Amino acid sequence: MLEKKKKKLKNIYFDAHFHWNFANFSKEFCKNSTQNDDFSIYGCSCAHSVEEWNFQIAENLKLQEKSMHKNLCSFGIHPQQVTNESFSAQIDFLQNLISNNKIDAIGEIGFDLGFITNPKNGRVKGLKVVSLDRTYLNSIENISSQVLEQEDYIDQMNEAISDFLMNCYQMNDVSEHNKAKISKLIQITAEIEDLSDECASIIHVLQKYILTSDQKKSSSYEKLLPFVDQVKEFFDYISQHLSFGLSYTLSSEEKRLSVKMEESIDTTKKQLKKLARQRIENGKDVKSELHYIDLVRHIERAGDNVYKIAQTL
Repeated sequence: MLEKKKKKLKNIYFDAHFHWNFANFSKEFCKNSTQNDDFSIYGCSCAHSVEEWNFQIAENLKLQEKSMHKNLCSFGIHPQQVTNESFSAQIDFLQNLISNNKIDAIGEIGFDLGFITNPKNGRVKGLKVVSLDRTYLNSIENISSQVLEQEDYIDQMNEAISDFLMNCYQMNDVSEHNKAKISKLIQITAEIEDLSDECASIIHVLQKYILTSDQKKSSSYEKLLPFVDQVKEFFDYISQHLSFGLSYTLSSEEKRLSVKMEESIDTTKKQLKKLARQRIENGKDVKSELHYIDLVRHIERAGDNVYKIAQTL
């Protein structure tokens, strides 16, 4: 988002993430920047493809004809592009830019926390803890199929991103500081993939629980819903901070809140497992209650994955 700050009669525009080829942005921006001495531009532009990179460089040269303007050029491969035919060529292009010191920053590399794009079905919601809303009960097989499809796609993303990060780590001119950051990214990538595995396990066990339980709308089942919400709230909280990048470090207060959220999830897990054991002692169906305990375990492990991500920040 383009922001404007007025200081000493000069308008200062700054934008940490924009694309030169969007709409009429470049035409109007460059026209104003070259004809008007009353404002300065500072920003970081991004490119997804070789074509967009070349366009970005050309427009950036026009912008920087005047010393009052400063823009950094970045290039990156978005996770949505890992299944594209041009993916390998883009990786090679990015590595060449890095090796020859022709790039200011790496952008568009990370996890889109709002959605992922499935090549078969278009845009679908991405990494999130599986909802156990009651409306899913009548279509659990369809939901299971969708979750497993997403989990398979996340596995592909994990493999491609991890390979790329390892290649970056092994480059000769990578500083120890950047190696440490890359190691963190590798760890975060692995934890998100593990989180998706837990989501798949949750839906798998949920199928078994529904098939063996005659109490689909029982109070015991209802208690799972706020438990899932606890984990999802934790994931949303960490996702917001993760989107700031590795240059952002959790404050002491934020770290304490992360620990508190993790401990709250553990406490709920113990309470739900205790109630399930009590139901078994009172004569409830053993098989159904064991599936219930397994559900609780996988939901709690999803929370563990989120906490491990928090520890890297």
